[in-house]
Amino acid sequence: MDDTRPLPADPTRVGVRDVARAAGVSTQTVSRVINEHPNIRPETRDRVLQAIAALGYRVNNAARTLGTRTTRTLGVIASDATLYGPAVGIAALEAAARDAGRWIATAYSDASDEASVRDAADRLLGQGVDGLIVLAPHAATLTALAGAHPGVAIAALHTGPGAEQQEAGAALAISHLVELGHRRIGRVAGPEEWLEARSRETGMRRALEAAGLDAEPHWSGDWTAAAGAALAGR
Repeated sequence: MDDTRPLPADPTRVGVRDVARAAGVSTQTVSRVINEHPNIRPETRDRVLQAIAALGYRVNNAARTLGTRTTRTLGVIASDATLYGPAVGIAALEAAARDAGRWIATAYSDASDEASVRDAADRLLGQGVDGLIVLAPHAATLTALAGAHPGVAIAALHTGPGAEQQEAGAALAISHLVELGHRRIGRVAGPEEWLEARSRETGMRRALEAAGLDAEPHWSGDWTAAAGAALAGR
C-alpha cells in the first residue's frame, strides 16, 4: 500500500517512520543502518542514508543508547588545556573520534589533585560515555584512576607506546648533538610531575650515558615560553 502522507517539514519532528517511508524500508532496517549493523546490503544502506540526509533526520542518542547500550561518545579527562600540547591533543582526539563516527565529551580537572580527577571521571561516566581517555599527563592522574572504575576502558596518551616515543625522540635529539661534536649538553625539561617530562628525561639520560657524557646540567620549567627564556639565560 502506498503511503502518500506528507513528510514533516520540521527536521526536529522527523522520526524513524518518516525515514523508513522515504527509503521504502522497514523501521527495523532504518534502526540497523543507524546502529551500523553489518548485515545490511550496501544499496539499502545508501538509500536509508540518503533519506536521512534529505529529511534532516537527527539521531536520538538517548533512544539509541537504550537499544545498543552505547552512546558512541568517549570521555576525555584533560588538564592544562591552555597549553599548546594538551589543546592540540584535544583537537586531534575530536577529529579522530568524528572520523570514526563518534564524539568526545571533555571534563577538565586539576591533574595534581586526585579528588578532582575522580570527580571528572564520575561526571563523564554519569553521561554514559563508552570509555575514558586521559589527557591529563600527571602521575597523580593515573594513580587516582587506578582501580577506581573497574570494567571501564581507560586509555592514557602518555603511557605505553606514547611514553616510548617520547623517550626515543629525546634520545634522538641528544644523539644528533653528539654526532655534531658537542660534549656538554644542557637540558631544559618540563615539570617533573608530568609523564612526558619524565619519559623525555629517561631518553636523554640513556643517550648521554651511551655516549659516555655527564648528565648535567639540567633544569626544570613549566612548559611556558617565559620559563624557557629564563632558563636559557642561565
